[in-house]
Amino acid sequence: MKGLKSLIRGLLENGSATSLESDLPTGAEPSLQPGEHPDSQPPGPQQQLKLSVVIPAYKTDASLLGALLNSILSQSYSCFEIIIVDDSGPDIVVEERIPDTIRNLPHVHVIKNQSNMGISEATNFGLEKATGDYVVFIDHDDELTPNAFALLVSEINRDPETDVFYSDQITVDEKDETLVHFLKPDWSPTYLLGCMYVGHLLVVRASICKDLGLDKSFDGVQDFEFMLRVSEVTDRIKHLPAVLYKWRAVSGSLALSPDAKDRISELQIEAVKKHLDRKGFSWLPEAHESLPHRVCLYPSRETKEPRISIVIPTKNQGDVVKRCLDSLFALTSYDNFEVVIVDNRTTDPTALESFRTKNLKHVFYDERNFNYSAANNIGVDASDGKFVLFLNNDTEIIDGDWLRELVMFFEDEEIGAVGPTLLYPDKTVQHAGIVLGLRGTADHIMRGFDQNGDGYAGSLAVAREVSAVTAACLLMKRAVFEDIGRFSLDYARHYQDVDLCLRIRATGKRIINAGATKLIHHESVSRKLSGYDLGDRALLIDSWRDLIRAGDPYYNKGFDLSAADYTPKPNVI
Repeated sequence: MKGLKSLIRGLLENGSATSLESDLPTGAEPSLQPGEHPDSQPPGPQQQLKLSVVIPAYKTDASLLGALLNSILSQSYSCFEIIIVDDSGPDIVVEERIPDTIRNLPHVHVIKNQSNMGISEATNFGLEKATGDYVVFIDHDDELTPNAFALLVSEINRDPETDVFYSDQITVDEKDETLVHFLKPDWSPTYLLGCMYVGHLLVVRASICKDLGLDKSFDGVQDFEFMLRVSEVTDRIKHLPAVLYKWRAVSGSLALSPDAKDRISELQIEAVKKHLDRKGFSWLPEAHESLPHRVCLYPSRETKEPRISIVIPTKNQGDVVKRCLDSLFALTSYDNFEVVIVDNRTTDPTALESFRTKNLKHVFYDERNFNYSAANNIGVDASDGKFVLFLNNDTEIIDGDWLRELVMFFEDEEIGAVGPTLLYPDKTVQHAGIVLGLRGTADHIMRGFDQNGDGYAGSLAVAREVSAVTAACLLMKRAVFEDIGRFSLDYARHYQDVDLCLRIRATGKRIINAGATKLIHHESVSRKLSGYDLGDRALLIDSWRDLIRAGDPYYNKGFDLSAADYTPKPNVI
């Protein structure tokens, strides 16, 4: 196995932590041994902030406890305190396993509970004793990587208004062999509803921790429920793109087996439900039908049905557009919608018959050189809905609730556009969001994946933030569409949707891929011979160069951009 120092150094020098490296203090190697007082190090400018490390412990294995404490005391940043809450009840095994040289340090505090109170209460006791600026949450059998605190404090000093930090992590077994790398996206509140992706290392401003505390009724998912409540009081949440934490897969832990603890799914659903109730959203959380610890969101009876205008540009392709319209009108359970066909010189009798027999608006785009943006803009002009949904003529509806499942997300005023997962006819994934930087511009992620799979850490199973979604099926508010200047006519064939979504994001709104909602996309049936427009590519790069270079916030910089499947870069593993 690659050594831990080598691993973190590799990440810092070549991979996901480059944005943090320039602010690291000198002397990055661990300089303390267990038993040494951290204040024996010369003070430096990075030692202004005090970290409170809170560790609830229960009959912890001696070797694992020793490894944890050594990883903390060996940190290159030294202004911290350690608060160990021994929740083993009458059993004194934890106290006995802490060497006197560590237990007697002035910055190490051991709290002994006379009875087993549970992990939330034990953590709350630790929070009461915390005197630091930020609280560092660590499990009793895990470890930190050597520069974890240095990187953290560097970023706090860079952005002192941030309230919460979380990092990438690795899962290791009891022999310290790496099992899994988990490279996370930047702050993604919708993704969090479906998957506790934040995990470790979790660091929260102490005042927020003391105000909120952990809820013992959610023991088992207490950190997930806590993070949901934290997100209700602050959105100043930052991802540290470096592996700072080693999650230990031991017998009885979720790291080793998703089924290791009872009632996890039930508690997870209840936590999300209460969070949604507090936010005033009508959505219903349900456990994924086959994947553990994944929550899917669905509309409820209270979900409103605003007017939606479905805009479909088309030319000929009679069987294709007939299949689209037949499925749309036959299956859609949503009542309040209209269909606007934007017809570019159709002569196909099957298509024309389909237009005549359906209750739709038929408008014309009479240009020989088809421009997708112009056609959609004309369709919006002819529509009257509060929402507009751009839909390709080669899509096929397969579930009646699809519109309700998309429009419900707009109860969150921060959502700017929503798109479903699109499937090839063989039911593998065609589109599950767009990643900036793929192929040098932007491309779909997870093509060819099993539609029933988890993707990467739930990325295919649950709703999540993405940089863009395809206009093959894209829903947004009409007012937002108008405010940002509609589709740009400068794009002839490609990237109109990417440009549109990036302009939406520039207003501060988020883009959602609704993972549980699926349509079939018979991709490239129409205009499949039109070719790739290099001018469109150049325009996207010129318009959004800085954003593309900065990297997709929802696709970790540790992933290889030559692949579109969450493959890590070689230097990351």
